[in-house]
Amino acid sequence: MRFSERMGIKKVSDIIQKESMDKDLRTDLWNMFFLFREKEYISDFDDKLQKLLYIHFFKRSLYGRSYYNFTTEIENYIKNEKWFEVYDLIEFIIKVLSQTSWHHQPADLLKKLFNSVLKRNNSAYRFVDDEIAPITDDMEIKEIETAQENALSNVQTHINTALGFLSDRQKPDYRNSIKESISAVEALCREITGESTLDRALPALEKEGVSIPQMLRQSFEKFYHFTNGENGIRHALMDEEQVDFEEAKYMLVLCSAFVNYIQGKKAKS
Repeated sequence: MRFSERMGIKKVSDIIQKESMDKDLRTDLWNMFFLFREKEYISDFDDKLQKLLYIHFFKRSLYGRSYYNFTTEIENYIKNEKWFEVYDLIEFIIKVLSQTSWHHQPADLLKKLFNSVLKRNNSAYRFVDDEIAPITDDMEIKEIETAQENALSNVQTHINTALGFLSDRQKPDYRNSIKESISAVEALCREITGESTLDRALPALEKEGVSIPQMLRQSFEKFYHFTNGENGIRHALMDEEQVDFEEAKYMLVLCSAFVNYIQGKKAKS
């Protein structure tokens, strides 16, 4: 985890690529397409795909097209065009592969390759069926950034650390990201109430003027017991395969929103 991530200098909008696409992501997308082409290659793959792209995507004349420069065209497009245009291109390629029978490799293989690099590079998008769909919206990002900016310093530390574990491109640690997310809630509630644990602090919030609906309080008590129970994350007994990006992101957004909610209620009291 980099210093800028640990310290919260890099905001979540800088880390999760929602309206941007950095050089690493572009290069990885190109490499996955290149590897797909090279695997059990069919001689007319490029020719047929190029024709379809020229007619339906690029809207270019087929006259004078260069069969030998096709891969260079795709590489330059992925590496240089606007981020959303790159997503348009790879989505079009997937749909072509899904709807035609002349290709050798199934579209599912290329989708799997693309999704692997989208996940590794913290893209806010994934292939769902044959279309690219958002997995992170602006409201989720805003909740995390608000918690990063406005929470108490020890709470911020937990949020920043959770984000760092989640977004580490070399070795993401989803289990510890979840642990840090729930620890942010615990740190805030303990600070307000003086209690030693979250399950003690949540009921005590009302005495400090922070009234929480019973169902909401009970839901967070269950989350806390999940992370601390016999099979909980903090006891390191949960199989690594059972904790993935989706669970870790969900917990980070949820706990950030709860931190913001508690702070808002406290301010009103």
